[in-house]
Amino acid sequence: MSDYDTNWKSLDGGKNSTGGCCCSRRSRCGRCFKSNLLLILLLCSIAIGIGLGALLKAYGPEFSERDLVYFQFPGDLLMRMLKCLIIPLIVSSLVAGLGGLETGTSGKMGLYAVVYYFATTILAVMLGILLVMTIKPGEKLSEDVDTTGEASYDPLTQKEDGMNILGLVVFSIALGVVTSKLGHEGRPLYEFARSLAEGTMLLVNAVIWYSPIGILFLVAAEIIRMEDPIAELQALGLYIATVVCGLIIHGFIILPLIYLIFVRTNPYKYLLGALQALLTALGTASRCLEENNNIDPRVTRFVLPVGATINMDGTALYEAVAALFIAQSLGMELDAATVVTVSLTATLASIGAASVPQAGLVTMIMVLTAIGIDPDEVTKILAVDWLL
Repeated sequence: MSDYDTNWKSLDGGKNSTGGCCCSRRSRCGRCFKSNLLLILLLCSIAIGIGLGALLKAYGPEFSERDLVYFQFPGDLLMRMLKCLIIPLIVSSLVAGLGGLETGTSGKMGLYAVVYYFATTILAVMLGILLVMTIKPGEKLSEDVDTTGEASYDPLTQKEDGMNILGLVVFSIALGVVTSKLGHEGRPLYEFARSLAEGTMLLVNAVIWYSPIGILFLVAAEIIRMEDPIAELQALGLYIATVVCGLIIHGFIILPLIYLIFVRTNPYKYLLGALQALLTALGTASRCLEENNNIDPRVTRFVLPVGATINMDGTALYEAVAALFIAQSLGMELDAATVVTVSLTATLASIGAASVPQAGLVTMIMVLTAIGIDPDEVTKILAVDWLL
């Protein structure tokens, strides 16, 4: 073979190699775009909604309340779809999640796990309530609100006229626990609840893919309604800071402190061993716990799947803060009964929270309904919900 042929093949091989690298990069970019398509659509819808609302507010005609109702009709469709999914999602998720606990075979480990999950969730909710009552991010908005209509948010009247959300959640939890204790006889009920939960999740997923359209019009309508945009932005900034501060305190102080008290070893060294799961968030990532932290596989294979279903500390904290933020922005008087109702509902609702992006809006509507707030008020936080 001549030197010319050798050099030609070398150049051709290099070209093919470069082309292969380019194809590989395009393939990775395509997969990344596809996996984050919903987030990209949500960001675009929020940006377009803010821009459209600002343009119409500055240069468009003056909108009456009737005009705004027509304008935000696609958003109202989203809210109505979310409302109709509350009962089937919560009931089926709670019964399936708790009904699948094998208490008879797992013994103390199952009991300890469930107690731990409930305890940390309650601590997260209490922390969120403490922060929102201290920082009071919604008070900037309540200064311009006419509080003479507070009687319309009377919890007693709302509970008589609407759904008894708290009672529904408590019944679902009790039914789930009883189903797990029935053993083989309770299996048909568990399978039915699990099938219903999976079917409802498919409906939730379909609604979530519609949500960018609805959110666009809801955000635009909210911008048009704003009387003081600067105050609104300041309040949302404080709201974001409250949620993030709560998540940091809970994740890096409270949970490590619990670990230190009961295990008596360095909690941050343990977190470092679980860094792979924290960074990738793929499945339960039990292998990194078994290999890096030397956890018994029997423990990880029972505790992690159950925890992924019923242990949603961040969701509970977020929903408690969001509900009280909206209540503050409406000028509601936050008495002890309201705070207790929020804490209980946020704790119990987080157990049935679906592991689908934006599905927390469904359980958020449930928390607002429990304290007598119009679920449509959730539009106040839609612009930043994707971030938190």
